[in-house]
Amino acid sequence: MVSEENKDIELHFPTVVQVGLLENTAELNLLLVEAVYDLRAKTPNGIPDSWSCDLYTTFESENRLQN
Repeated sequence: MVSEENKDIELHFPTVVQVGLLENTAELNLLLVEAVYDLRAKTPNGIPDSWSCDLYTTFESENRLQN
């Protein structure tokens, strides 16, 4: 959890971004990477047929990704 003394609010473009120091970042990063690979395995590649590159994107994926 982020303590109050390690927390700032920064304004970037029209989006508010909260910045703070986290504990156990290596463990958190591993969990996030696992979650990304899990989502990628469950979500088909949304690359449009007109694109001539080899990448993975959710560009034209279903709107349920935002839920």
